[in-house]
Amino acid sequence: MRPAGDPAPGSPAPAAPTRSARRARITAAVTGLLGLLFAILTPLMPVHQTTATLSWPQHGTLRGVTAPLVSYVPDSLDVSIPCAAVDSLPGGVGVLVSTAPPESTDTLGRALLIQVTGDAGAPPDRRTLEVVVRNTPLVSATVAQLQSPGCGAITFSGTADTVRGEITGLRAADGSAIVGEKHNGFDYRPQVVGVFTQLTGPVTPATAIRFTAHIDTRYTTTPALARWCTIVAAIALILLSLVTLHRLDGDWDGRRHRRVFPRGWWRPTRLDSTVIATLVIWHFVGANTSDDGYILTIARTASHAGYTANYYRWYGAPETPFGWYYEAFAWLAKLTTASPWVRLPALACGIATWLIISREVVPRLGRAARSRYTMWAAAGVFLVYWLAYNNGLRPEPVIALGALLTWCSVERAIATGRVLPYAVACIVAGWTLAAGPTGIMTVAALLAGFRPVLRRILARARAAADGAGRVDGA
Repeated sequence: MRPAGDPAPGSPAPAAPTRSARRARITAAVTGLLGLLFAILTPLMPVHQTTATLSWPQHGTLRGVTAPLVSYVPDSLDVSIPCAAVDSLPGGVGVLVSTAPPESTDTLGRALLIQVTGDAGAPPDRRTLEVVVRNTPLVSATVAQLQSPGCGAITFSGTADTVRGEITGLRAADGSAIVGEKHNGFDYRPQVVGVFTQLTGPVTPATAIRFTAHIDTRYTTTPALARWCTIVAAIALILLSLVTLHRLDGDWDGRRHRRVFPRGWWRPTRLDSTVIATLVIWHFVGANTSDDGYILTIARTASHAGYTANYYRWYGAPETPFGWYYEAFAWLAKLTTASPWVRLPALACGIATWLIISREVVPRLGRAARSRYTMWAAAGVFLVYWLAYNNGLRPEPVIALGALLTWCSVERAIATGRVLPYAVACIVAGWTLAAGPTGIMTVAALLAGFRPVLRRILARARAAADGAGRVDGA
């Protein structure tokens, strides 16, 4: 058996390396490494972040607003309420500010609640102001204290590290400030689904509340110029490396071109027509997946959110690094959200997968592949699995296609003795893995072909070194 690193019988022996060949090897190595470096640096390059702030009251009135946050809690929250606002409550009791509807049973345990408790019409010393966040009291004082001339404002501030409540201008019996804090490692920031109050009417100096929430928009970004330049440089360098690698492959085996697709691959057969027609019909009448609803909703709201936010899970974090496939749905949804339209990528993947199986995979069976029964059996098995699992918006169709392309590229690299197909397999494997975590299966094909491809590269290196020695000694 011929070792994997040896040239095929009858192929011309590799020529002594010329200055041009040595320059091509250096170019392929340098551009490949630089392309990889720029690709790794891409996530570290700067971006432009869009920031958002929720301010209340709005339009000069104390009417509450609904503003549910995708991340549930803001980056930071600051509230300031004049002490005189307690006198504007109906009956002298009620909610001054709450970040969830006061009537909700979860408000006390999850939100910020600044309220006056007691009996309506009770004396000021029997009514109490409370600042409570996530069922944790921060500060309290009687309404009689709040009505003293020195009282300034009831304040609250919250970040990921600390929440703090204070009544400015007042002192406790021992002379200390009326302050309460929580910063023991637990995130006490309140959930915000809006701003609610039982105060009514227009804003007056006595009710001049200031509520400011800085929204968590860490993922609402656009690439800065430096990031775009890095992306373009990475793509250009990797393409240049692949072109140079193709030239080195040709110099090694003496053939400048090898056919990628078999002869007549583009001519459809009766079996192809049957399979493609079945896929098209099933595309319209077949069952979808149970995840199509939430994936389509994510795609529909991407243009408003600025990114494909998975707000059903992960608190609005994007699908990255396993999310480029959902971006395709976001682009398609800009035209229409009709199910047959947004599922076109799955149909295209199905057709492409069958063409690769019938043109590249089944012929590898050798003599058995010449039987029409073999091809029809392959089509039947393909349709049984594809129709059942790959008619929706989940990323399995593109992962199946990517895994098949990776395997075929690795097999071609071993069969032809060329390194370029293996490099293409690495790119396709990365593209597949970025579509979904199950794309990790492509790594198995890369590992299976790594050893013979490495032997081929080492054989080339030895041949190049021997040729260089002959040239130097001539």
